Amino acid sequence: MRKQLRKFSDQEYYHLTEEQVKLVRELHFSWAGGSEIGYDGAPCVGSKRPFGNSDVAYDILEILEPESYKELQEAMDHDELAEQELEEKAFALYERYYGTLAHALQVIVASGSFEPGVYRCNRYCRNYELVTDEKEIFKAKIILGDKHAEDEADTRYRKY
Repeated sequence: MRKQLRKFSDQEYYHLTEEQVKLVRELHFSWAGGSEIGYDGAPCVGSKRPFGNSDVAYDILEILEPESYKELQEAMDHDELAEQELEEKAFALYERYYGTLAHALQVIVASGSFEPGVYRCNRYCRNYELVTDEKEIFKAKIILGDKHAEDEADTRYRKY
């Protein structure tokens, strides 16, 4: 059934998570001048400091889990295991969400909405809109599978 849905669907679905919305809201935008990219320049997110600091993984942990980040930062001064725990947690969140932000930003800009949920668009353009029909949400979740937005590397370029 899953293959049938993929074969006959003219829609592409994307699950925008609350975590992705939080991260997109914290991105730091600037202007890449013409000398950097040619032409007149373009808006961009700094690849070195997308959230304001150069330690992207720790920034993501601080944005998504501020209480946990603060507790672990305090414990780091006294406990080497806490430092290792903080590092592991930060890199797990980094690997889970950082690569998904380009598509998440595309969905937010195209839809004009920061609301988490399942979005659809015609597979040949980027006119994303929030899905509100329960049957279509169910269909989208079948198509997306259990992972939803967890593994962007597998779903970023997948068309249904």
